[in-house]
Amino acid sequence: MRIDDVAFKSKELGFYTYFPQVRSACGRDMTLLDGRTMLNFASCDYLGLSNHPRMKESAISAIQKYGSNIGGPMIFSGFTEYHERLQQRYSELYTGRTALMFTTSYQANFGVIPLAAERADLILLDKLSHVSIWDGVKLSGSPFRAYSHANIEMLEQLVLLNLDKKILIVTDGVFSADGDVANLEKITRLKQLHPALEIYIDDAHGVGMLGNSGQGACEAAGVLSDIDYIVGTMSKAFGSSGGFVVFKDEVFAEKVRFRCPTYNASRSVSPGVASASCTALEINATEGSMRRAGLAELTRYTHEQIDALGVDKLYSKTAVIPVVFKDPMEAARVNAGLVGKGIMGSLFVPPFVPKHQSRIRLCLTYNHTQSDVDYCIDALRQII
Repeated sequence: MRIDDVAFKSKELGFYTYFPQVRSACGRDMTLLDGRTMLNFASCDYLGLSNHPRMKESAISAIQKYGSNIGGPMIFSGFTEYHERLQQRYSELYTGRTALMFTTSYQANFGVIPLAAERADLILLDKLSHVSIWDGVKLSGSPFRAYSHANIEMLEQLVLLNLDKKILIVTDGVFSADGDVANLEKITRLKQLHPALEIYIDDAHGVGMLGNSGQGACEAAGVLSDIDYIVGTMSKAFGSSGGFVVFKDEVFAEKVRFRCPTYNASRSVSPGVASASCTALEINATEGSMRRAGLAELTRYTHEQIDALGVDKLYSKTAVIPVVFKDPMEAARVNAGLVGKGIMGSLFVPPFVPKHQSRIRLCLTYNHTQSDVDYCIDALRQII
């Protein structure tokens, strides 16, 4: 069964939970149109910043000055000091590397991967890479091979078989539906076999969540200097909206500015969003370590409780935790049961996840408590 089949069947059985009608700000809990208050494990607001007062105030201030739109593509209509500052903040977060902002991280992958592919003869990508990576790879028209998820031995063999080619390796940092982290230490070691190899990491879920300063999975693995492209987003840990790409090659980044249509032919985020994002990165600089430490402790506790429950959570070790079911309708039934108990998760079924691995994704945030986790685990125990 695919997602449309599951949706139609769920409506017949009373299990339908897609497109909830939310009437409150993103946070630890959420209010629905019918007045119910739900414990929110469906958001990726890892640092708990989405409803931060400082971010709201900065967005309002920018909108009062510039309105809600910059008026046209950046290449012609320009952008405000908030956009300029934001691009600089990205660069500062990554110790001076050139960074470009995008309206979404999906647009970043869709626009930059085809240009990065021009520098390669072959693309190698993890089979479970995000759909935006797959779309960017297909759009490039370049030859590609997918290696089995997290199978570094297979990836190494593909590199050894293609030493005569320029290779671009593309993978998620933190996998959005599985919650595991790419083995970046071993992936970067492949540069010893093939020095001209380039590495492209989509770390939308890792940026802000992982690393001492919030640089993500690459920082946590200690391999930042070996990564050629890092894609991040403001819409998850940093509680705002918009994507960005950090480049190791400054000259290539300047080419992207002029040749990437999803950068220069698309309106950027609104002035209010740009200002809120700047504030989020300021908060990260002062409070990020504390918030990540709190999230890490809650993550450790939750994994202990999930393990004790005995459900399949694949290889997750992060704040992204899947509860896996072989039957998509069983996943839909359990998810509807959670909603009935006031808990909102995210129901993933094929084609977004492999066959026989439908799941309810639970995302932890800094704002959750151990009591919230206990309530969720107890609800799962009763329903399953």
